[in-house]
Amino acid sequence: MWMMGEDEESDGKKPARLQTLLDIVNHYCAVQITLLLEQIAVFRRTLTGMKKTYGGGAIPSSEQIAKFSGLVGTASDCCFAVGFTDALNCILRTNIPEPDSKEKLDVSTVIAALNVIHESMYEEMSKRHFLVVAPDRVAKSQVEGK
Repeated sequence: MWMMGEDEESDGKKPARLQTLLDIVNHYCAVQITLLLEQIAVFRRTLTGMKKTYGGGAIPSSEQIAKFSGLVGTASDCCFAVGFTDALNCILRTNIPEPDSKEKLDVSTVIAALNVIHESMYEEMSKRHFLVVAPDRVAKSQVEGK
């Protein structure tokens, strides 16, 4: 199966390229991004339960802060790899204090940061558009890469 893919370029033009579905899945790290978004959602639900029990000012454990830091790092790596520049810039602004810092993040702040990361990645994905092209409609030269 072949697909026409469009990415918004920095100059606002949308070049169309013929790609296989596998090319698209691999280029956009679809599996990694899907798993990451699921991990963010699960962790966010855990923290939301903690917030309901102990209040928004509760301080997450060091393990939870480490998990948060790891998710932010993975999100940053994924966004860099696939060219999600707006999401990457948003993620890079996320404040993660050093483990030995006196500054502590509360549960509400971590949840808010996870929400922003999640939403920015979804927004980046919504900028990509794909159209299925039947194999008999594809010029032979495009299929062979000529």
